[in-house]
Amino acid sequence: MTAEIAILNRAAIALAADSAVTLAADLKVYKTANKIFPLSLDPPIVIMFYGAGSLGSIPWETVVQEYKRTHSSPGFATVEESGADFIGFLPDMTEHISSRIQLEFVRTEIIWELEQLSRFAQANLASHVRTQPSTPSENLDYFLAQVREGVRARLNFLAELGPMDGLTDRVATRQFESALRNWELLGTRVDDWNGLLDLWFSQLPELMMHGVGYLTADIRQNLRAMAILSLRTADWSPDSTGVVVAGFGSEELFPSLTHWIVDQVMESVVKSRQLDCVRIDDDQPSAILPFAQQYEVARTLIDGIHPEFLDAHHDIVLRLLCLLSDTISEKIMNTVPGPMSTELVHFISTLPAEMLRTIPDALEMMIGHYSLPLLEVIGGLPKEHLGEMAETLVSLASFKEKFTPGADVVGGPIDVAVISRSDGLVWAKHKQYFEHEFGSTQTRWKQ
Repeated sequence: MTAEIAILNRAAIALAADSAVTLAADLKVYKTANKIFPLSLDPPIVIMFYGAGSLGSIPWETVVQEYKRTHSSPGFATVEESGADFIGFLPDMTEHISSRIQLEFVRTEIIWELEQLSRFAQANLASHVRTQPSTPSENLDYFLAQVREGVRARLNFLAELGPMDGLTDRVATRQFESALRNWELLGTRVDDWNGLLDLWFSQLPELMMHGVGYLTADIRQNLRAMAILSLRTADWSPDSTGVVVAGFGSEELFPSLTHWIVDQVMESVVKSRQLDCVRIDDDQPSAILPFAQQYEVARTLIDGIHPEFLDAHHDIVLRLLCLLSDTISEKIMNTVPGPMSTELVHFISTLPAEMLRTIPDALEMMIGHYSLPLLEVIGGLPKEHLGEMAETLVSLASFKEKFTPGADVVGGPIDVAVISRSDGLVWAKHKQYFEHEFGSTQTRWKQ
């Protein structure tokens, strides 16, 4: 896991990142990783990574060095152009990524989709059982209904994102079927999709006592469609990397930042998608942007509420509104005769969704009132204090992780880079520099 943050105002942009990295091979956490790298000296632009530490088997540091070696900087007008150029370079590296490694990515993504769907259905079933105790058979029906709903929602979401150019349904299906052959999973060999589903769902308590025969043909077919569409789409998975490119373009008076996802490689196609682009201007004089798995620590401090509480609040309110709607509808059906009752029940059934639409706007307004004073202060901070604030926010994430049960997967030295038009890139803190060598912890990077 990783904690990273970017803070921008008109004077500069500060980036901070911890040094923890978890190696999948032995699940050990090492706290010496570099996650921020210079991309260009003139104009000053840096790149920051979180998530998977490599493109295929190639460390991101190597990718950056190869990019700089083979691409003379044309002095990009904007940071967004610089980020797009780096992402556009990544396909040049795929010749160094073996087909075996690419096949492993396909398998990881298939399992990831099944894991996320299973957690969704299990969480909803657990919530349902707490409020409406029912028989094992009824629980099974509810679980399967949640599986169907989860698949439907996921297919719609992936369709909205859209597939990558070059990854047709035929290409993804070919990779999907190749991944299923001779696959050793959970100590068992599987050779086809039904075998994989039977093995996967037989491990879940919800189906263990009933048998996987309850997975109907339509569920199996839709799960297959979901997995194949996921292979064609750039979305988060255990092998994904977040890429943040930040600084000043040659024609940008104020700093900007562009944010991408790189969802590894399939059929030598790099699955990537731009997530965001933030520019400081008169309308947005400052910004605080947390990244990676520990973003909620910074968001809680900035917004005054944990992001998961917002999601829980939405679910609780929706459940209460639906329960109220059902209760009123039942009362109407028992007391109001004729067609009027049908019309009233239909009208009441639409109210929860209508009422829920107003809640996010109200919460957004409350959060804005809470965070606005902080953003106004940041807008006028000298660049030296931007770095201090960025380091503090990453330190808070590291502190929380240190005293949270489980592996300490955030921490180590914090690298802090401050980029401005006047000074270029200045390392406010960097673990490769030592005070006894340089006489100061503040060292400007030179190409």
